[in-house]
Amino acid sequence: MTTHRSDNPFGPGDPEQGFRCLVLQYQRRITAFATRMLGGDAATAQDVAQETFLALWRQQVRDDGRYPLPDHIDRYLLRIAHNRCLDLLRVRRDTAYLDPERDATDSATGPEKMAQASSLGEAVRDAVSLLSEGQRSVFILSHYDGLRYQEIADLLDCPIGTVASRKSQAVATLRLLLKAWADHDDTDNSEKNDASQQ
Repeated sequence: MTTHRSDNPFGPGDPEQGFRCLVLQYQRRITAFATRMLGGDAATAQDVAQETFLALWRQQVRDDGRYPLPDHIDRYLLRIAHNRCLDLLRVRRDTAYLDPERDATDSATGPEKMAQASSLGEAVRDAVSLLSEGQRSVFILSHYDGLRYQEIADLLDCPIGTVASRKSQAVATLRLLLKAWADHDDTDNSEKNDASQQ
């Protein structure tokens, strides 16, 4: 006989109610994670969150609730969302490669994209979206989701040294990209000040 933890939302009682409670508890976090992974695409991030919870529900239905949920359900959900985001990013990259006439704004990279950002928040979001998939994953999980290196290594199924290296590279890249934005912003402000004094 399978025993369920007392905090297992799919344990004794109404499983649909338990599922709704789990969605309410983690939906905002999973959506925020996906939004950051997808460069600010909130609509697609909401789809990712829905697909993440649906995958969990289907698994529980398929297994007929025989297995309790993982101890760290938040990390389990992040792993599902992370994999879905990587799939979407790869499709976008492949589509962009096959469609050379895409919007010029979408093709802006590095300093060009940073110069287009009008606020620090937008600049940070754009800078994070320019990181490699590996660096972006580690940075978001560490900085925004507050996971420790070992937790990230377990979630991404990679050595802890790789996590540390990717985080270090991500921070160095973000510093360079945000310096480009700050330099551009300073130039704009200087030009505005010069114009107002004339």
